[in-house]
Order: sequence, then C-alpha cells, then structure tokens
Amino acid sequence: MNTVLFVTHKPKRCGVYDFGKNVFDCIKASQKFDFVKAECSSLNELFAAIETNKPEIIIYNYHPSVLPWITDKVFKGINRNNVSHVKAIQIGIIHEVTQELADNATSYHNKFIPGPFNRKLNSLFDFYIAADPTLLLKNPFVFKTGRLIQTYHTETTDPAITTIGSFGFGTPNKGFEDLVARVQEEFDEAIINFNIPTADFDDPQGENARKIAAECRSLIRKPGIQLNINHDFLSQSELLNFLSGNSMNCFFYKDKNGRGISSAVDYALAANKPLAITNCPMFRHVLAYAPEVSIEKNSLRNILSKGIAPIEPCIKEWQPANLVWDYERIIDAAILKTKFPRIEKMGIKRTVKAKIAKLITFPSPSFTWLRNTANVTDDSLDLDTNIQYEPIPESSVKYNRILNDEARGLYKNAIGTLNKLLPVTMAKKIA
Repeated sequence: MNTVLFVTHKPKRCGVYDFGKNVFDCIKASQKFDFVKAECSSLNELFAAIETNKPEIIIYNYHPSVLPWITDKVFKGINRNNVSHVKAIQIGIIHEVTQELADNATSYHNKFIPGPFNRKLNSLFDFYIAADPTLLLKNPFVFKTGRLIQTYHTETTDPAITTIGSFGFGTPNKGFEDLVARVQEEFDEAIINFNIPTADFDDPQGENARKIAAECRSLIRKPGIQLNINHDFLSQSELLNFLSGNSMNCFFYKDKNGRGISSAVDYALAANKPLAITNCPMFRHVLAYAPEVSIEKNSLRNILSKGIAPIEPCIKEWQPANLVWDYERIIDAAILKTKFPRIEKMGIKRTVKAKIAKLITFPSPSFTWLRNTANVTDDSLDLDTNIQYEPIPESSVKYNRILNDEARGLYKNAIGTLNKLLPVTMAKKIA
C-alpha cells in the first residue's frame, strides 16, 4: 500500500486548515492508500516528515498565506538529497481556484505532457487538485474533486420564531450587513444568529469581526428583530449544531471574480437546513444544482418554504465516500502519468494502456478501483435475477447526449434496477 503524506499547516483558526483537516479525516478511510498527515511550519519539519514516512506521494494543503515557505527551492532541495526519499510525486491543492488559474497551471518538472500548458506560471507542483466540481478539465496537470459534505445525524426541531443564521470570519464582502437589511425587509419578527470568529491570519485580534458586529447592530430598526452575535471559534460539531438550530442559513457574499469556492456552504449543507445565497461565483457549485436558492431570484420566505429539497442533490453528490474515490482516482492517474509520460501523446491503444495501468497501481484482481470503499462489502457479481427489458420510446432515443435531468428521468427505471442489484457500485457513481 503506497504511503501518501498529507502536508498542512498548524494554526487552526483558518478556513484553509479546516478544509485540509476535513479532507484528510475523510480520505484516511481509504483501503487503497495509506494517508498520513504532517502539520508543518517549516522546511525542516517537512523534511523530517518525509524522512519518517518515506511517502510515494505528497499532497500539500497549499495556500501561499499559510505555507509561504513552500517554494520551488523546497523541491530543488529535495532533489539535491537534503532528504533521502526524493522521488515522491508532489501534488498541491489549489484553494482560490478559477478556470483561468487551472488552465495555466504547469508542472514543476515540466516533463509529463508537452503542449500549450508548458508555461512557468504556478509551477510549484507536479500536479494540482481543485475542489471545484464546475471546473472544465482542459489542463493535464490539474484534477478536480467534488466537495465534502460531512455526515450529520443530530435531530433538531425548527425554532418557534423564524431564525436566520450565518457564520464566517470577519473579512470583507461577507455581506452580514446586507443580510440584516434583507431579513428586516421580509419579516417583522425574526431572530438573526451570527457567528463571526477571529482568524489567525486575516483578523487575529478580532478587530474586523467586532466592527462588522457593531455595524450590524446599528442597522436593527424593527422591535421584532433580535440579533445575536458571538465571536467564539466553534469546533466542527459546535458549528454544525449552531447551523442546524436555525430555520435557514444564508450567505450574502459580494465577491465577483477571481475567487475560489467557499467552504462555508459545505457546513450549511451538512446541517440539512434550507440555504439562501447570493449569485456569487464562490457559490457556483451550489447554484449549478439549485439556482432557485439564489436571493436574486427568490425571497427568503420562498426559499425557506421549499425546505432542503433544492439542495438535496448537492448533499447526495458530495458525500464522503465519493471524495475518497476522487482522491484514489487522482493518485492512480498521477502515478500513471509520471511513470508513462508519453502515453497520451503517442496515442497508445486503449488495451495497451489498460495493461500498463494494471501492472502499475491496481493490485486487486477485479473491478475494485471503482468499488473499493471502507467498511462495506462488494456487490455480488453472481446475479441470478430475471431482469425485464423495458425499451425507451423511439422518439426519445438520443444516445450521443449529455446525461442531464431529462436523461436521468428517461433512464429512471434502469437506474432504479441497477441501484437494487449493485448498490455499492452505484453509490460510487456520479449522479
């Protein structure tokens, strides 16, 4: 089993840290790779972790503000034998990912696949991971994953008074003030709950958080509107309890361009409460599934009345088991591209590529790279079932097509049959 070192930083009041922690806690359940976490604050600590674990692959939870000492000199140092294990594949997670950034990212070694991406921009790592389901994969150095929606089981009852919640660090353009104004436009009686903690990197003294809180309090003009604000840094379970205790959760971000996807809504989705968001690019992954939760298209009242039905596809699609599969798939592909860099360019036949892949990274005898999931058994391949063939109407036959909601409706019976016969395999499929 290959060892994968997952490198992140130490300060914990940070969205990048939380993202890395949640991803690692999920993917360490893999039965295919041995994921080991190393929290490092210096180059020497990184080298020590590499010496100790001898990883074949290193994944960096990278952002320049939290790992500023990760530069191209780090990898030059590794290649000069500053550490004994020098052949690890280097993979960096891109947090503030945009389509342009992903398209222009290049490999540090610049040796795998010649082509238009052969520029020296963003060339820290061999490969990159972007947690953006909407990304178009035009770049052979960049992989994408879905989001991670934590499993949350606590049962809560809806508050007697409509309660609107939100949370986030005290950084610009979060739109807390706009949310206060919007609630007062639509409701005469409501409770607004905000959690605005201090941030180790952007607001260590909490000055911005307190300033935003004071501005929000000054906006209250209706006697029936109650505003509660706390600045505690909540643990993950405390945050989910906070979000699930509201009638709905709202995020009124005002950023327009050049930003990655927000992780805040991942927690809100996990809380299983209605969600309202602005038409902000940082929420593009949710808007792609549920455009009706945009406050530019709907009122808070209407969104609340729909419950969680609009966002249920997101919750199902980004379950933890799917993220494990995403990372296993990415690592397999990175190993294959590293060991056989000219496969794609040379146009080797599919059968030859399959044989190479089997020799390199697929130790299980049959079908397991798709179906291998922790704590579940495989589907039986010995199906003794009388399956009734139900042809679809000829007028609807369009085989070369995008599998959109219309297609899923058309193939509903077949999908239902597969879910019954092969539940483990189907759980790994993208909806």
